[in-house]
Amino acid sequence: MDAFVNFFQNLVDRPQVIVGAIAGSLALLYSGVFRGIGAFISRFTTPILMGWWFYSRSDNPNKLNVTLNIISDVHLDIDTVVADKLLTDVYKNHFIAQLLKLAAKRTTAENPLITLRYKPRHKRWFRFSNKTEAQLYEAIYNPLISEVSEKTNNIFSFMGAIGVPMRSFRFVLALTYERGIPGRDQHFRCMMIAEDSLLALPAVCPPVDHPQYTTRHRTLQCIADSYQRHPERFGVVKFWLPEAWMPELTTTSLSGGAKRGA
Repeated sequence: MDAFVNFFQNLVDRPQVIVGAIAGSLALLYSGVFRGIGAFISRFTTPILMGWWFYSRSDNPNKLNVTLNIISDVHLDIDTVVADKLLTDVYKNHFIAQLLKLAAKRTTAENPLITLRYKPRHKRWFRFSNKTEAQLYEAIYNPLISEVSEKTNNIFSFMGAIGVPMRSFRFVLALTYERGIPGRDQHFRCMMIAEDSLLALPAVCPPVDHPQYTTRHRTLQCIADSYQRHPERFGVVKFWLPEAWMPELTTTSLSGGAKRGA
């Protein structure tokens, strides 16, 4: 008992020890509070503020989806194949994702197609990479081909592998960043359209369900023009269907599987 009395007596005689202990306790308390506030901001507040920022500007370069364009002389329909995803969920290589964001800044309302600035290796100041232009476009479209193939071709590819008579159809993938569309957000849209329909695109936009979809026909015209000149800058997916499902179709099958356009 005397030891405890002497201990507290020494504390009373030395107030600086008490002050130091209180200051240390408060420092630990406040550091924990600040860490908690920082964690709350990074986990909850920051995503909300970023969402508000992108929503208010109607411009979100972190979002990507894939849409199927069904076009005929009587109507233009648009359907979702891959719903909205984060750009980095599709492109695990963040360098490629950043490259796309830079390319998106160069798009215009007249030309929303994503194109890369490429210089041959001997014309670059820095020659760290020996990638060709075709390899860069492959790095862009291969992840998109994988996303689309996963959604559409798995079962049918297995049916073809076991000998079921199949018919294949080529669909072109074109990555775009459309601008200036009233009432619609700006973000990455991968346009998907049957190759035959793209090459025979009507000059006048067919009827659409929503007025803002009229800009889609202009985008498809831009894609068709570029695809005829530079097909290597696009992706091509093959879609398989059993022959028995479509006896009325007489188009011949095309060889090969899901692959890049040539």
